[in-house]
This record gives sequence, C-alpha cells and structure tokens, in this order.
Amino acid sequence: MPMHELETVIAIPPLPFRAGAVDKEAHQKNLRFLIQRNFLDGGRRRVIGIAGTSLVHHIDRDTLVEVMRVTGETAAQDAVVLAGLLATPPAEARKVVERCMKLRRPPDYFLIMPVPGVCNPEGLVAELDVLTRACADQFGARFVLYMRSSDLLDAYAGLLCSSSSILGIKVGTRESDVAALSGMVPPEKLVLWGVGDRATEAARLGSRGHTSGITLICPRACDDIHNAYCKGDFSAAARIEQLVAEFEDIRFIESRAYNYSAVVAAAKLAGFKDVDLGEGGPFNAGPPSDVLSRIAACVKTLRDYH
Repeated sequence: MPMHELETVIAIPPLPFRAGAVDKEAHQKNLRFLIQRNFLDGGRRRVIGIAGTSLVHHIDRDTLVEVMRVTGETAAQDAVVLAGLLATPPAEARKVVERCMKLRRPPDYFLIMPVPGVCNPEGLVAELDVLTRACADQFGARFVLYMRSSDLLDAYAGLLCSSSSILGIKVGTRESDVAALSGMVPPEKLVLWGVGDRATEAARLGSRGHTSGITLICPRACDDIHNAYCKGDFSAAARIEQLVAEFEDIRFIESRAYNYSAVVAAAKLAGFKDVDLGEGGPFNAGPPSDVLSRIAACVKTLRDYH
C-alpha cells in the first residue's frame, strides 16, 4: 500500500529566506541534514513536506515549483516528497500540479492546503473532487487533505470515502477528530496528525504518522516519539514528548503566531552550523524578547537531540 510510506515523521522544514527570496543552497543544506539525521526504526524513510511551516502561502507559484524541483532532486529516493498545494483558483492549482509532475523527480503526494476566503463545505468538496480526479487521471498525482476546521470533518470524511485519488487526511484541529475520522473512513485511508510533535494522544486514538515543524532542531526526539508510539509504547512516547512540549507550546500560542519564527530563532540561538534557517520569512517577524528567552531555555535541552 503506497500510503504506508506516510506512516512516519513528516518533516516540514521552514524555507530559508534571504533578502525576501528563498535561499536554494540553504534549503538544500537543510534537506541533506533531514535525510542524513534519520533515527526512524526499520529503515523507514522520513517524508519531507513543503507546506505550512514552509510559508507556501507567501511564495509565488513559480517559486513553489522551483522549490519542489530542488526538494525532489536533493531527496531523490532517500525521502518521500510532499508538496503543499494551494487549491484556489482551481485552474491555477491544476497547472501547478502539472508542472510539478513533469519535474525529473516529481512529488510523491500533494497536500491540499486549507482554502482561504468565503466557501462552504459542499462547494469545497465539489471543487476538490473535480480537481483531484482530473490531476490523478491526467498526471498520476496523489493527494492528502489538510483539515484545519472541525466543521469540515463530515464533508472531508465523505470525500475520502468516495475518492480514489485522495489517500489520506492530515488533522490540524484536535485529537478527538482523529478518533472520529478513524471510525469514518476506510482503513486504507490514513489519518495523520498535523499539530506538531505532541503526537502521542493522537496516535493512541488512531493517527498513523505525524507532521513535525521542528525536525531541523531535534530530529532524534521527533523520530523517537514516532518509534515509541509505533511500538504501542505510549508511555515512552509521552516521556519523550515532554522534551519538546515547551517548544511546541511556544510555536502554537496565539493561533500559531510563532510556528515559523520560533524555529528560525532556535537554530540561531543554538548556533547550529549543519542547518541554515536564513534571516526569517515574509509576514513572520521574530519573536519578542520574552518569547526568545523561553526559546533559549528550550534550546539548552533540544541541542542534545540535534
């Protein structure tokens, strides 16, 4: 089953920016780090995703395609590649999928990002169904939904059940939605946890992989959480999770205000030389001094898991 390769840690590295542009060399450096620093059991590959933490909403589509080219060619077959897709307007999204699928090393999956603006569940499902079926038929693309609102649970569950091109869902809401979806969709459709490395309770309720925005900081901790819950050792997973809990609290406060900038700040405070997070991305100012103090305290612990 191809979707089983998503039952792993889905690392979503922040794109490094310099002078407002993506630094491709720094991005390649970070990709190589993620591939080399793999502590997952059983030779499991990690997934490298270019999605929310990578600021896909703040780069143009040409840049996104170029980033996916660099990501795919750098990862080769050493990692699974997931491309964030802005599904609006649908005609433009289809062009992006086509361009990505024509790359020498195309993405393995596309993550359909939350759709901004005015929409309703019925209209959303109808458009996504048409888009994904067309792209699957014409380009061989495969898709994962990203749910950021619990109001979409029933609609997205129905779409998962009816679609052969949408193979899973990333839950970015709450753990109870994992339990609900796990009971509503076919077992071959994966339910993934999408609210960082505090993933133990979601795994206990049925998620089969989790996304991580901090793998560039502490890959060993992120991978060990996954290894533990895959073995059914939820107590061990919870203990390891405590190592990252404070840092994840910082990233997700105030509606994820520091989701990106806290990771950039942590890399700078740690003085890491094997990763390069750049100067910070658009629309993401650095954390204030009181938050930086909390991040600095976290770095003292997380540095040992880098």
